[in-house]
Amino acid sequence: MSDYATGVVVATEVRGPRTKTGSGFLQPSVIAEFDDLWDRPERVAVPVAHLRQADVWSRVRELPIDRAGLAEAVGRIHPQAYVDELARDPIRSDPALDACAAVLTMGRAVARGDVRNGYALVRPAGHHAATSSAGGGGCVFAHSAVLARELQSLGFARVAIVDWDAHHGNGAQGIFWEDESVLTISLHQDREAWVSSDGSVDAVGAGRGSLRNANLPFAPGAGGAAYALAMKSVVAPLCARFVPDVVIVSCGFDGSNVDPAARLQLCAADYFEMTRIVMAIADAACDGRLVILHEGGYAVSYVAICLESVLLALSGGEPAPDRYADRWGEGFAGSPRASDLDLVRASIERHKLDVHL
Repeated sequence: MSDYATGVVVATEVRGPRTKTGSGFLQPSVIAEFDDLWDRPERVAVPVAHLRQADVWSRVRELPIDRAGLAEAVGRIHPQAYVDELARDPIRSDPALDACAAVLTMGRAVARGDVRNGYALVRPAGHHAATSSAGGGGCVFAHSAVLARELQSLGFARVAIVDWDAHHGNGAQGIFWEDESVLTISLHQDREAWVSSDGSVDAVGAGRGSLRNANLPFAPGAGGAAYALAMKSVVAPLCARFVPDVVIVSCGFDGSNVDPAARLQLCAADYFEMTRIVMAIADAACDGRLVILHEGGYAVSYVAICLESVLLALSGGEPAPDRYADRWGEGFAGSPRASDLDLVRASIERHKLDVHL
């Protein structure tokens, strides 16, 4: 293990001073031509501009993207015919491959022990992508799945994927539905509100993958208290029972108070605490090996603040001031609603966890 604890992969001209705290960060180049209704270049450009001026930028170790082995890694999940079809549109496929390379670079750095944990700031997102289809949300390649298989090829046999994007993590769920070697957990807004895929509590995997998939579909307005309860009462016990060799987080910020894509009422302080909880999970299971991948989040100015909070948590810092906190408090305030308690209890029962609320 090096002196650095947290890594960030950066592939643009953005460069910042380094300190020996060990945080890693990976950001693929921003290709302005790739621009659709949701996944606009500003999703990466605005957070980078904010972070470059923030103290946290000096806490992370920047890593250049390594594209070695990219085709082989992508091919473990996506058929060549799908990759070839995408290649007909390089404005779409090039940044998607760049994002995959960034994700793999960050994961390999954690696997080697170059850094203890890290964040890959990428676009387009990946958590809706299936093996042969994009799956919506601007996704192209299934980043968490590609990384999980890469890590397994490096000897890390058991991988946990925790998805806290506001949308259901249907990509990893479908890919690993019958796979006992990967634990997939998704915390998202209830599909009855707008998520179309089966992100229900009863979707738990099949065959050898039975009870290797968990869903926590929250009703709008859940907030940090409900997420804290779910992380501590479901996510942590599931990971403790599974004992992963590496933990991956698909990190969307579209659950924030100001995001137009959902109504989950999370704030920057909530993302800080969620990161601290998943760090504790990784510490207990796998010497802290944790890779966080950027997913959704469309209120870009507030995404920058939430991302700063995640990086501060990863690098052992304290929460940064939230200029919007006076509008909604400091996060994790109050108590879970009765419906949130019922949801967490249902997940505990469905997965036969020895947890009592």
